Amino acid sequence: MKHTVYLLMATAMIFYAMPHLELGGPLRVENLFWFIWLSFSVLAVGANVNVLLMSEEKRKELVRVKRAKALAWERRITDRAAERNKGGVRGMR
Repeated sequence: MKHTVYLLMATAMIFYAMPHLELGGPLRVENLFWFIWLSFSVLAVGANVNVLLMSEEKRKELVRVKRAKALAWERRITDRAAERNKGGVRGMR
């Protein structure tokens, strides 16, 4: 449900930006801003369409992969902290 709302909001952003673009005019800072803004809106639409079309199997696999990456990242941080603590406090006698 929330991805449908996000998709509608991103689509509304695209429709809001289109009349403000000057496609035939010179490249000014304002036009560059609009093109970047429009690019992010199109990216948001694509990401939300991808999530809405994703199968339940694929979604569960994605959650599993994200969880495994988070655990690996946490393990790396705790290992680094343990290595630092093993050497004692540096610079103090």
